[in-house]
Amino acid sequence: MSFPYDTERSMEVTKVSIVLKDTVDWRNWYQYQKQLAGARGIWKYTDPDGTDEFYMANKEPSEPSLENDLEEKEREVYKEAMALWEKRLANFKTLKKVYEGFSLQILGTIATEHLFMIISEISPRRRIQILRCHGHRQVDYNVMDQ
Repeated sequence: MSFPYDTERSMEVTKVSIVLKDTVDWRNWYQYQKQLAGARGIWKYTDPDGTDEFYMANKEPSEPSLENDLEEKEREVYKEAMALWEKRLANFKTLKKVYEGFSLQILGTIATEHLFMIISEISPRRRIQILRCHGHRQVDYNVMDQ
């Protein structure tokens, strides 16, 4: 069976970078950020109109404490609690890395003359809000989300 296109080339990933330079770039830049954050599972924390706060919703789990004189059954419960904690900690660290990486990624997608506006902000949501407030909003978000 032959394919009408080159399957090797169709599987290549192309890195696309949309740079926010001017108001005309806003719509494409915003949609790119939205799709990227959505794909990474963090849009609810980065949506400029959202209210979910990353560090309020995602706290690093506390390690279970161990009492010295545990019975055999209690030791099993403790081992299960440790395994669950390790899984939750790994999930938290992964999500935190994605969230913080997205914040850094925003810096790489705006023109250098705009960096001064957001460089001191850590939150990706605040960075998008600031850029939107500084003249880069010429679209109706309700229309864009439909």
